[in-house]
Amino acid sequence: MAISFFQRLRLGLRGWNRRRAESAESRQRDFLAREVSWSSPVAEAAAKAESASQGGVDREGLQVAFLDDSGRMEHYLDSVSGEVIEFLVSERDTHSEIIAGSNRYWRVPSRSPETERQDRTAFVMLVASPDHKAQLEGILEKPEPAAEFRRILATDRVLERAWYNFKNDRATAAIDRWLNSVRSPKEL
Repeated sequence: MAISFFQRLRLGLRGWNRRRAESAESRQRDFLAREVSWSSPVAEAAAKAESASQGGVDREGLQVAFLDDSGRMEHYLDSVSGEVIEFLVSERDTHSEIIAGSNRYWRVPSRSPETERQDRTAFVMLVASPDHKAQLEGILEKPEPAAEFRRILATDRVLERAWYNFKNDRATAAIDRWLNSVRSPKEL
């Protein structure tokens, strides 16, 4: 699924706002540690543990990485910072020495044609309009249904919006399953 310019812009702004908020929190903690006599290393460690438990993983970045089907980028999750790092596939030699042999970076999985087909099939089963359902069911068996599937969706904005919400929900669920599989029980 291609991500539009506005979706990328929105995700970029969310990431920028999140990093700005994290930076402000960090400055606040540093200020309190310097200026308040009752601040202790134990309190700082507890604050860091609390912020990490509140989902220090860049979920929007993971969703973009998971849905990216350009084939030009490789995405990794930094298990320490929670940030998603992306590299151009053409620069694989440059970043392979950084990533190779490190338990810190986890390769973010990507979608396959099989998962796309499963998503389309599951969505068609939920479509309420008999006309749209019949049209969509008719193209599911074709060898390359994606373009025609999108063309039919584009005829009805409500149906199109429902498809993208469905697809995002499925991507979020897949990301959660992947995160649970790569994290150790101690990190959960």
